[in-house]
Amino acid sequence: MKKVLNALVNILVTVFLIFSIVMTVMVIISTRDEDRIPSLFGYAVMNVLSDSMEGENGFYVGDMIVVRKIDDEEANNLKVGDVITFRRYIDNQPMIETHRIVENNATVNTDGFDNIAKEVKDGVWHHGGVSYYLTQGDNTEGIDFYVSTGAMEYASRDNIIGVWEGTRIPKLGSVLQFLQSQLGFMLCVVLPIALFFIYQLYIFIATLSAKKKEEALAAVSDKEAELKAKAVAEFLAQQQAQTDNAAPAEKPQPAPTEEKKEPKEEKPAETGEISEEDKARIIAEYMAKQAEALHKKDAEQADQ
Repeated sequence: MKKVLNALVNILVTVFLIFSIVMTVMVIISTRDEDRIPSLFGYAVMNVLSDSMEGENGFYVGDMIVVRKIDDEEANNLKVGDVITFRRYIDNQPMIETHRIVENNATVNTDGFDNIAKEVKDGVWHHGGVSYYLTQGDNTEGIDFYVSTGAMEYASRDNIIGVWEGTRIPKLGSVLQFLQSQLGFMLCVVLPIALFFIYQLYIFIATLSAKKKEEALAAVSDKEAELKAKAVAEFLAQQQAQTDNAAPAEKPQPAPTEEKKEPKEEKPAETGEISEEDKARIIAEYMAKQAEALHKKDAEQADQ
């Protein structure tokens, strides 16, 4: 169970780390983009701030939409029904709008132009090799126009950013907007990444400590085995020495007489054969002597 839980935690941390890195890259890119739109691999993500496109085929306030960026050639060959993201001005303030190209055969405002076609055909006004599109929000009345002048406002390759192809994530736009703020970036990106590396450092230190502990225990175990073997060896050596000292000196043998059958003596057990009980006792006594000698040595050093 613990292994499964650790695996799940690692997966979640990895996913969040990847998300944080992607969002960090997108936020950094957005600061360099003239429209300050987070984008990656030719796709831009935006937060929906108005209800102008609310509807069955649109999106809602707080949604995050994904817009595919397009070049001038594609921007010059769009059609009615395409939902495009473009720059426009409202009260002389630059804004990013995402509206649908609509079919409206309206009269063109020709201020500043001479001898040009005066009507929009199927939602598009072609002039000078450039296509100008009439746009409108699904949830608004009337086509887009300049609020300050009342003239129709056209989207063209000069101000079109990309095409929305239907990808939206409900309510994630508000999260994206918060992430783009300084506080959101610090709390949701920088702080989690810092905590992740601190956690990984803790795991590394804990693993290193556990390894050192295992090595220390192994060394103690080896030393203990060495002392036990030494205790048994010393006991066997002492036993052998006692046996050798106790052996009687050889005496001259008397002349052979009538053979007498003497009872057969049993051979003493070999000195190398020790029961487990005796071995434990010998080791305990040896360890006690070693501890006593060490204590005595420490006491002598303290006196000095």
